[in-house]
This record gives sequence, structure tokens and C-alpha cells, in this order.
Amino acid sequence: MSAERPVGNELAWRAARRPERGVLAGRYVLLRPPQADEDAEALYAESHPPAVDPGHWTYMPNGPYRDAAELREWLKFAEDSEDPFVFVLVRPPTGIPPASPPTTGSRPSTG
Repeated sequence: MSAERPVGNELAWRAARRPERGVLAGRYVLLRPPQADEDAEALYAESHPPAVDPGHWTYMPNGPYRDAAELREWLKFAEDSEDPFVFVLVRPPTGIPPASPPTTGSRPSTG
């Protein structure tokens, strides 16, 4: 393949503004910073077998986790992390994290 192959118009790219650390509420889901001690058990149950196929983790930057305790340790790191900047998806009004790993991150430099 030639390096000169056209791939589309050049973009006037600029980095996105990082969201504030806090709750972002939508109609069907809200995003909030992780709370390791409160989130680990439910998040593990919703994001690991038998609830989810192991392939769910194929393109994730971390995980799957051996157990909820190992996930809790990563969530403790994520509570204050700036890179990655992590949110947990939560179903209102239950407050239970849906079947999604806690890697909803934001890196303004990559959009």
C-alpha cells in the first residue's frame, strides 16, 4: 500500500476540553467518578462471566479482573487518576453500574 494513498480531507484538529470530575446526568444513564468500595462488587458481577462473555474485554486497556477485590484495587487507583480519567456508567435511579467495564476514560489529546 502506498504512503500517498488519500485518506480524506485534513482536519483542523485541536484537543478536547477535559470534563469536570463530577456527575454527568443523562436521561438513561449517568456518568460519575468511581467509588471503589461502593462499586466493585456490582460492577464485577455485571462485567464478568457469567453475566458477560469474556470477549467483552478484548479491546479494553485493562481487565478482566480475577475477582471483585482486584477490580476494587484498580477502582481505587481510578478514583484520583488523571490519565486515564475514569467515569462509571450508572443506571438511575438504581445506582447500579450496568454491564460495562470502568474504563470510560477521557483523554483530551486523543479526542
